[in-house]
Amino acid sequence: FVKVSECSTTGKWRGARYTKGGDEAVVLLFDVNGYIAGIQTGVRKGLPNGYPSQSLRPPFIEDSNSYYITAYFVDPAIICRRGRSDAEFQEQGTGTDLYIQNGTVPENSLLMPRSQSDLVNTKWVEGMCFYTMGGSFWLRFSFYTVGGSCW
Repeated sequence: FVKVSECSTTGKWRGARYTKGGDEAVVLLFDVNGYIAGIQTGVRKGLPNGYPSQSLRPPFIEDSNSYYITAYFVDPAIICRRGRSDAEFQEQGTGTDLYIQNGTVPENSLLMPRSQSDLVNTKWVEGMCFYTMGGSFWLRFSFYTVGGSCW
C-alpha cells in the first residue's frame, strides 16, 4: 500500500489515504496515529453507464478524475485531530461506529444505527431482500421498496 494523501482537517475527507497498486477500488483511511479509521471506494468518471448518477452525489464525492464513497469506523472529527491512542485501539478494535459521508464536510457524516430496532420511526425504509446479502434498508429511497422479504 502507498500513501496517496496526508491526514487533513480541511479536505473532502478525513484520514491519511492509502491505495494498493494505484487501485482506487479500495482506499484505506488511517488516523494521525496510524490506526485504521475508515475505507473508501473510488470509481472513475466517465463510465459508459454514467455511474454514479447525479442522484447518488452525494454520498459519492467528486475528486479529480473519480468519485469516492466513504465510510468511517470512528467519529470523523477525531481522525486528523487527535486520532485514537493505543489503549483505545486495543479496547475498540477496528472502530466504534459506522459513519457514511454524505457531503463534503466529513464531520457531518451520517451515523448509522447499530441495530435494526433503532430504525423504527426514522427515515430508513426497508427494501427488498438481496440474495445472499440479506435484508436492506435505504435512507429515504422509497422507490427501492417493491416488497419482498428475506424472512
